[in-house]
Amino acid sequence: MDQAFRSVLPHQALLNRADRHRDAFYGTLRSAFRKRKRYGALFLLLLIFFSGFNFVRSWREAAVTMSLNYEQASKGMTPSLTRFNMYEIKTEPVLRKVIAYAGLEGELTPEDLEKCISVQATHDRSASGESEFISTSYQIRFTNDGTVKNRSAKTMLDLLCKAYREYFMEHYAVNQVSLLRLDNLNVSDEYMIQLELLELKAEAVERYVAQRVKVSGDFQDVSSGLSFSQLQPRIQSFLEFDLINLRSFVLENGICINRYELVTFLDCRQRMQQIDYDKRIAAYNIDNEGIEKYESSMTAVFMIPTLDEDSQYYLSKTKTGIDDMADDASLQLSEAAKVMKNIEYDRYITETMEENRPTPTQRKKAFQRLNELKHILQQISNDLGRVDRAYASYRANNYLDFSDNDVSLKARLDPVNAVIWSLLVLAVLFGLAVVNKLTGKRG
Repeated sequence: MDQAFRSVLPHQALLNRADRHRDAFYGTLRSAFRKRKRYGALFLLLLIFFSGFNFVRSWREAAVTMSLNYEQASKGMTPSLTRFNMYEIKTEPVLRKVIAYAGLEGELTPEDLEKCISVQATHDRSASGESEFISTSYQIRFTNDGTVKNRSAKTMLDLLCKAYREYFMEHYAVNQVSLLRLDNLNVSDEYMIQLELLELKAEAVERYVAQRVKVSGDFQDVSSGLSFSQLQPRIQSFLEFDLINLRSFVLENGICINRYELVTFLDCRQRMQQIDYDKRIAAYNIDNEGIEKYESSMTAVFMIPTLDEDSQYYLSKTKTGIDDMADDASLQLSEAAKVMKNIEYDRYITETMEENRPTPTQRKKAFQRLNELKHILQQISNDLGRVDRAYASYRANNYLDFSDNDVSLKARLDPVNAVIWSLLVLAVLFGLAVVNKLTGKRG
């Protein structure tokens, strides 16, 4: 019987311990209920504390989502068809711009700033299962761990986005037109030579303006009020009126700086052009002789057996060698006609210069008018460069889109997070109270 009594003792001890725990839990719960106002006030204080902590922390962290809005982005390319690298946002040129914009030169290094920046693609490849997917949006996060003084994370992130936008536009936007430099026109060059160079430069501007008008003729630079459509008639008038009138005036009056050198130059150029003409005519004749040697049956379109996508044979049309020879002959004849036109023009200039002698007044007028045309073309070029830079900036602004991730007060306070942490703290305090009650009873 003693042995049976001893075997019951451990079970009774466990029951007594469970009763003590239950009594302690319910006793603490009753005590908490009686002090519910005090616990409610404590919960409110904890809620305020954690909400304030979240708010302060939100100023140390900021994030934006950057989206790439151009066709080549889905291929991992920039608008200029080079490989896109998102991590260039953390390169030294960009970070130095950020430091300059923030006015922190000497207080912050690019290396310090780089540690505050993180970049991550918003697309999860593992979740989608698309191993070849290229993300076109990225999350950029700035965390100020105390490195940056007197600047919020939001402010620094805004400056980072601004600096990277400028960097992207400068390096990857559509190439802008190069401003024409007319200082390479030497005043000692012959008038006809200078006019030819002016024409070449003006034609280059006209082609560029025509291309821009076709793509975005309605675009207008806000600062100057200029548009590509406004520039087009100006460059056309320069080519079709100003330049032609001055060339006619110079030719009709035989205006030149050194008649002998000009005639010698034109004679040399005619000889070179004549050689080019003879080569093209010879090539044209050879093609015609080759065509004549083909039998008439060979000039027809050949039908040859070919496999289609289903591995079935069919007769496919194919061009013969005579087609290529005929195309080349046509091209050679066309180019020869252009060369001959240039030869005849140079002959006309030579004859005119030898027949006419200008007066001092005519020389002075030609000199003044030539300088005026240089100024007009330079002004058109400068205006085109101004509008084109504005257009490139506009395109680049559309290339990159930055949207804030956390902007509302509710998001900064993060009330759900604050409630969870407040409840956890109260649960810990309740647990400690239960433990203290048990300890006190044992004591």
